[in-house]
Amino acid sequence: MLAALLRGTDWSKIADYLSPVLFQVVPPLAMAKQVQALVTSYRDKDRFSGLVAELAPQILRLPLGIQLAAEVEDGPLQSAPPLGLGERVLRLYFWQILTQPVALLDLRSKGWAELPQTVYRWQPAPLLMAWEPDFITAVRQLYRGFYHEDEATLDQGLEAIGLKPGKAALIAHFGQDQTQVAFDLAHFRSSFHDIFVACKNAKSRLHPNVLGLGAALACLYEHLQTLGGSFDARAAYVAAEDWERSGDLGRSYSSQEKDPKVK
Repeated sequence: MLAALLRGTDWSKIADYLSPVLFQVVPPLAMAKQVQALVTSYRDKDRFSGLVAELAPQILRLPLGIQLAAEVEDGPLQSAPPLGLGERVLRLYFWQILTQPVALLDLRSKGWAELPQTVYRWQPAPLLMAWEPDFITAVRQLYRGFYHEDEATLDQGLEAIGLKPGKAALIAHFGQDQTQVAFDLAHFRSSFHDIFVACKNAKSRLHPNVLGLGAALACLYEHLQTLGGSFDARAAYVAAEDWERSGDLGRSYSSQEKDPKVK
């Protein structure tokens, strides 16, 4: 049934990047409802256009040199930073995670084009995720706990999502050095397979929004693998967290959810 719902959309391509065990650790009814919601949003052109219109001026204000779609009339770009495309995409990924209640997930390489003066245009497919507040709060705790080496906050985020049994595999996936990370789709799929198997063996049930997070990560990995080399994930996270904490760059005014800060 899930395959039938996804057929004919970009979601069917993204699902190929994900371990099939994911569909065994999310309760079936919750997964079916999540997939239905994603496919419905994929076909809702007005909703996609509205989200692009909301995000475009926010992204223009970020020091990333990224123009979302063709929304150039919303304001001037910040000066293009001395960063490669991969570093910009990583910062954009973390910025959306830390600030947005609804995210554009399609970071795949095919949606990007270089413009003059080292500016990049991003034209994603309509792959959207409206995060449930408890889920995105937990993801923010997960990342903040990891990057701030705060194990209690990390565990709190993992527990809320249902990923606590896969903690060891997740830490192994993150690796020791976050300043030089090589992104490989095969490694991504293998690592998250191990994480989901650990959760399955522990009879843990995952939040259905994990599907959207997995899709965002798969798109990110595809792009960075295509670019090749290694990237400073820690610097990307810290930059996005600084923007989120400053309160004057890219905060979505439609977001009512507040997330705890890591001390």
